[in-house]
Amino acid sequence: MGATMGGDDSGGGDGSTEAPVDADGDGATEADDCDDMDPTAYPGADELCDGVDNDCDGTIDNDPVDGGTYYLDADGDGFGSPEAPVVACGPDATQVADSTDCDDTDAAVSPTATEVGCDAIDNDCDGVTDIHTVPTDHATLQAAVDTLADGAEICVEPGTYTEALDLSGRTLAFTGQQGAAATVLDVGTIAPMVTISEASPTFGPGDIAFTGFTITGGELSTTSGDIRGGFATVTGGSLRLSEVAVSALSGRAVDEGNLEGLLVYAVDSVVTLQDVDVDGVELWQEGHTSQNYAHINGGLVRTVRGELDIDTLVVTNLLASTAPTRNRCRISGAVLGLDDTGVLYSADRSAQGTLFTIADVEVRDSTISMHCTDSASTGTLLHFTNASGDLVGLQVSGHVAEASADWSATSELLYSFATYSGATFSALDLSDNHASATGSGGGGLGGLVSLDTSDVSHVTLWGNTFEGEADHGMNTLFQVDQGSIDHLDVRANTVAVGDYASVLVKYAQYEEDGGLTNFVLAGNEVAAGELFGAALTVQGALGDVVVRNGDIVGNTFTSTIPYDGTGLIQGGLEVGLTGRGSAPDKRESELGSIAVSGVQVVDNTHSGDGDLDAVASWSPEAFTVSYSNLVGNTSNVASRGDLVGSDG
Repeated sequence: MGATMGGDDSGGGDGSTEAPVDADGDGATEADDCDDMDPTAYPGADELCDGVDNDCDGTIDNDPVDGGTYYLDADGDGFGSPEAPVVACGPDATQVADSTDCDDTDAAVSPTATEVGCDAIDNDCDGVTDIHTVPTDHATLQAAVDTLADGAEICVEPGTYTEALDLSGRTLAFTGQQGAAATVLDVGTIAPMVTISEASPTFGPGDIAFTGFTITGGELSTTSGDIRGGFATVTGGSLRLSEVAVSALSGRAVDEGNLEGLLVYAVDSVVTLQDVDVDGVELWQEGHTSQNYAHINGGLVRTVRGELDIDTLVVTNLLASTAPTRNRCRISGAVLGLDDTGVLYSADRSAQGTLFTIADVEVRDSTISMHCTDSASTGTLLHFTNASGDLVGLQVSGHVAEASADWSATSELLYSFATYSGATFSALDLSDNHASATGSGGGGLGGLVSLDTSDVSHVTLWGNTFEGEADHGMNTLFQVDQGSIDHLDVRANTVAVGDYASVLVKYAQYEEDGGLTNFVLAGNEVAAGELFGAALTVQGALGDVVVRNGDIVGNTFTSTIPYDGTGLIQGGLEVGLTGRGSAPDKRESELGSIAVSGVQVVDNTHSGDGDLDAVASWSPEAFTVSYSNLVGNTSNVASRGDLVGSDG
């Protein structure tokens, strides 16, 4: 038998294994390739915008080589920030292809925006912040005024500026680039810093405007001539001050000078104050050597005719003082003084006098000091003479007023004598103030508020003190002649006079019908001398007066001097009619009436001479008073006159 030939029948006798598979031939085997059926997808491939994970990193279309570069548009203005660019196949909702936004947090800032004159912002992203700047574009304020056309805004960069500017006939706006804290106008010795003079009143909204400045200047003084307009003097023009701080500014008028309008003195002009903050202003008047007369008139702002518009004025730590050695002294509006002295400025406004619209004035911790050898008169914070308009929102607190003289003295916070179309005053809060007047000859006459031809509403007087020492002096905390009063709240005040009379509230309506409605007089102290003390005195004449809805509760009355006449009147409510009146066709027999209803006089006490009467009346003529709802009284109604009514 022959031998059998052949190899190992186990199959694989050569020891070989199966080769790795690269089905798409892209160089990446099946084990590494994320898609071995696509030659464009393998580790290390360029990522493309094709909806495929080309580089096998687990993310599709990230950082594609054929994508675009996009930028975050956080403010949504269509322009992106150049910071942190992103390469992608397309932008998401927060991205754009533009990278030229210089502030991606402000949609108002972009390459297509318009450059704003003075906001310290590069609004149009051209690398330049603001236009018409001083001193970058114009070396001085005057250089900018001389170069720029009317209507321009002059942007004042941070710093201190002392220049005398004549802005007559111009329409320009000055803006502190970084606001009042950084931009200072120093009046120095150049007063007035700003002069505006026009041939006729413009009545514009602010032909010259200053916004965002601090006005300062140390002490301005004169020994011959008046201080009129330390910062600005305006004649027939228009001036607006907005977002302005006034500090460390004082004026001292000596010998022949008066002090008027340390901030602004205006004649036949329109003056607007908006968001003005005044702190530490001092006003000094040391009198005339020849006339012996010391006068501060509109110490901060003085307007003669024209218009005054105020929206938010805060005055803190103001001092107004007249020298004690002069014979006569007067402070007619340490803060504001308005009148229409001389010829009226416009024929179509001739029946209105000085016009005003005032809102939100606050005066804190001010001082008025008048000490003269003859007479000290009208020491006021706000003084309106022949003025027409509206004041809404006045707060005065922490005020101290002192007036003394050998003959007479008066002291008041708010005074108005309006003989044209009248004025309205509302939302008044006068609390925690102290006023005193001493005059050995003529008396302390006045009070915290004295208004004439005015309609008054929503008044609060709490915790005030008014004291007077004088022969035949009369102290009145709150007085309105010719007008109306509605919503009056008088509590915890003290009114005292050494001689004659003290009254919390006096309301007199002589010529026309009028009314006092909705009032509370509670917890006050009234000290009178030889005549009378009253919580409320109402005087009428030719018209009919209505007194309705009031409470006179818990007040204390004290008389200090025995009266040798027909009797001392100490009353919660004291009423009377007089023949006073200017109408030639009216006679004393045509006197009107006073009607009282819904008034309670409760729990008032009295010490000293006289009696405490719920209602006391007086009149040299016959008259009729009707009243009702008088309850809780401790004595009968007393009358000198024809008094008709019931005690409830």
